[in-house]
Amino acid sequence: MGMRFNVSMVNTLMTLIKQLPPRNKKLMIIGTTSKPRLMEELGLKQHFNHTLTVPLVQSVPNMMNIVENLNVFTEDEMEALRGELSEVNVAVGIKKLIDICMAAKQSLIREVGGTRL
Repeated sequence: MGMRFNVSMVNTLMTLIKQLPPRNKKLMIIGTTSKPRLMEELGLKQHFNHTLTVPLVQSVPNMMNIVENLNVFTEDEMEALRGELSEVNVAVGIKKLIDICMAAKQSLIREVGGTRL
């Protein structure tokens, strides 16, 4: 099953996915993976109504748009980042990009002693 999954975790996910929401309530479950084939092998994919393949972010303008909407960096930091990336070829998954930005935000908070949000 791979290093990241064990049988009890998969069984727990299957049980939770199969549960009906409380009466008069709606439930939306969003699952993300970089390994869709594994979702099929584990029998998880069949419990989702739709799948959407999100392509890699492959241009600096698209990357900057995503980063800007996360509100992680100041305008000055955004300009510096834009300058650093101007000549770079990018190809990154959106989840990885968001994770990197959030890690950078946490790092900045620690550096300033928690004063920057």
